[in-house]
Amino acid sequence: MNDRTKGVLLSGLVFPGLGQFVQGRTKAGIWFISVSILGLMSITYSAVHKVMIIMDQIRPQLANGIHINFHDIINIATQIPNNLIDNIGPIIFIGCWLASTIHTFFYKDKSSNSDSK
Repeated sequence: MNDRTKGVLLSGLVFPGLGQFVQGRTKAGIWFISVSILGLMSITYSAVHKVMIIMDQIRPQLANGIHINFHDIINIATQIPNNLIDNIGPIIFIGCWLASTIHTFFYKDKSSNSDSK
């Protein structure tokens, strides 16, 4: 398996930016990994923030011994408005994942071009 195939598989299936490392493009790999981690951090922040809102709303009921079912939690979660962070995190991560995979796929190793001539 050549570096191009390994790179595409690593960037597409494992984590964005790993394929650039296989191809020897460390700076590009670090950039893609860093941006992907920022996207994942944004997704995590949004999820934790929503869980905290849900917990604040159901805590009084739990303290009084009132049974809460899954349907009630879903109703509370769907009433929480989305903000920019909720939408930007997945866009950043998916965009970085696609860009990293495409960047790895279209990379041409200059040394292999000179060997084939």
